[in-house]
Amino acid sequence: MSSSVKLFRDQSYQELKEQCLQQGRLFEDPEFPASDESLYYDSSAKGKVEWKRPKDLCEDPHLLVDGISSHDFHQGKLGNCWFVAACSCLALRKSLWQQVIPDSKEQEWDPKNPKKYAGIFRFRFWHFGAWTEVVVDDLLPTEDGELIYCRSNVRNEFWSALLEKAYAKLAGSYQALDGGSAAEALVDFTGAVAESISLAEGKYGEVISEQMKLFEDLMKVHKRGGFISCFVSESAGRPNEAETEMGLIVGHAYSVTAITKLRLGERLLFSFKAEKLFMIRLRNPWGKKEWHGAWSDSSEEWKKVSDSERKNLGLTPPEAIPTALLSPLSSQYLFDVKKAEDKVLVSLEQEDRRKYKKEGKGDNITIGFEILKVEDNRRYRLHKLTVQERVATSPYSNTRSVFLRRALQRGRYILIPTTFIPGVPTAFILRLYTDVPSKLRELKADRPELTCWSLLCGYPRRVTQIKVHSAEGLQKQDGSEGADPYVLIKCENQSRRSAVQRGTTSPVFNTQVIFYRKDIDSPVTIQVWSSNLLRDVFLGQAVLAASPGEPRQQRRLRLRGRGGGEAAELPGHISITALSSDDLAEL
Repeated sequence: MSSSVKLFRDQSYQELKEQCLQQGRLFEDPEFPASDESLYYDSSAKGKVEWKRPKDLCEDPHLLVDGISSHDFHQGKLGNCWFVAACSCLALRKSLWQQVIPDSKEQEWDPKNPKKYAGIFRFRFWHFGAWTEVVVDDLLPTEDGELIYCRSNVRNEFWSALLEKAYAKLAGSYQALDGGSAAEALVDFTGAVAESISLAEGKYGEVISEQMKLFEDLMKVHKRGGFISCFVSESAGRPNEAETEMGLIVGHAYSVTAITKLRLGERLLFSFKAEKLFMIRLRNPWGKKEWHGAWSDSSEEWKKVSDSERKNLGLTPPEAIPTALLSPLSSQYLFDVKKAEDKVLVSLEQEDRRKYKKEGKGDNITIGFEILKVEDNRRYRLHKLTVQERVATSPYSNTRSVFLRRALQRGRYILIPTTFIPGVPTAFILRLYTDVPSKLRELKADRPELTCWSLLCGYPRRVTQIKVHSAEGLQKQDGSEGADPYVLIKCENQSRRSAVQRGTTSPVFNTQVIFYRKDIDSPVTIQVWSSNLLRDVFLGQAVLAASPGEPRQQRRLRLRGRGGGEAAELPGHISITALSSDDLAEL
């Protein structure tokens, strides 16, 4: 991914700032003017708003006052608690907020040199595959001399209000931020991928072992610098904006600011018996309504925690609660799993469509993807999905991004991103993470290229797919109870070898290859060998004509010695499937 920064609407911060300083004026952004069109995409939504600069709201304005804290700000009137929750998470990582707010000291007001201030600021967001710099002026929407949207707890601090304005500009208007996802905002702040976990679907409230595993996973993410947010889903009898019995607000986003194991009581020198609780600390960016269940302010539970434990953990009574209470085909992409098994993370993201809300087209498109295991030597696009093993299907969702985590076995795979409704195109970004590099690349060609060289040396006339499923009854090797078999599949001057299966005479191979054959009279040979330190041992083979007229269902073949079809029989059978076609684009 490119490390260069794109300029949103080609606005250069340095050039615009220098122009304003030379002309002795404060910047007014023509691309996001101080008017209703920047506030609303719905023309019927009007309000009595006055745009003011920070110097008109306080005597000593600053971008930052004593750095950034996750407790710095409140949401205001806009329904974007999800954005504020993401900001609260961002404030926890200095290296990341410094990326979103570049050169904050240079952008800061300088009371000693007021003439150097031009009323212009810049922020950076990861926007559809590239870091994008957004320039804004410092005119902010107010009512009765007060900021109406995101604002700081400190009256003369304005980073959160200006960051929100830049994000609204990217989205097309402030109103476009009314309702969204904290996960999507965190992606925009970091360039990372987001995973969503449903506590209800995972039965985390019922199975203690699953609850513990989730807590350990969350703690690992938090320690590695990951961001976590959460919300209470609406359901029957619990509508959006309703308050739960314990003070949580349905549909509101909360940022996770700490995860820890809390020990109750004092631990004696030679005693390790201590009651421990899994604890997650949340922050409500809304600024109203508090948790009033167990571990709330001044609750009885805090009397069980020693002063030393509180100091070690950096926890204070407010904001800590236990986890138990968190109630049509277009592109094809090829990748390889190099390990015996690898945990694969996939993120599919469509473009941010909020900018189209003014045109009445701001809804996300329902997207998802399929993962299929293919031949170990495939180099061309798939044409018939039914001949491949589908190993994973993502959820299909109208969210901006779809995420899947899946353990895959060694082999070659094709990932196909799709829209749920055929014929609805959309631009997307696909990201894939594996422990070992997977060489993700797009497949564009349907068949081997026809070149001058292929005209001279021959062009393929037939395509054949061979799947070797398993073997049984293989000959045991001297001094062992089994063998270390593998298969070698050969056709013309091409060959592919499977992984070795250790200590068995009934191996499961699940190996498949594809050949583009110039000489259709040349057979396909499937050989079984046993791996040996000094010299591999031949265990038998099967020879196939592999013509289009042969049976397409799975077959069980007797192993024979080298030679023609009348070669001597050897111990064992192999199970295979062979598909052939003279249409090179069929498979």
